[in-house]
Amino acid sequence: MKIKHTKGPWQYPYRGQVPKQKKEGFIIQTNTNTIATTLGTSVEDEANARLIAAAPELLDTLKGTAKALKRALERFDPDNTDYEWIGEAHEIIYKIETP
Repeated sequence: MKIKHTKGPWQYPYRGQVPKQKKEGFIIQTNTNTIATTLGTSVEDEANARLIAAAPELLDTLKGTAKALKRALERFDPDNTDYEWIGEAHEIIYKIETP
């Protein structure tokens, strides 16, 4: 599927005044674009910024892991069709990639 989101890596390299706001926050960005901002600088805001910045890598890892594990399970346990969690991973991927 064609990637529709801004390609990573995303970083939150600094905290500063959020554009168009009168409040400090963490700015999540690529080298050229602002992706998101937090409207605060608490520990929770910083954790949210780190999670948002990791999103492209998390998606890539989820896709690769689901694919590799499905192949391994089909090879080593072909009679087992209880791959419910792989289906859940694909649902999350679909939710992310489908408008």
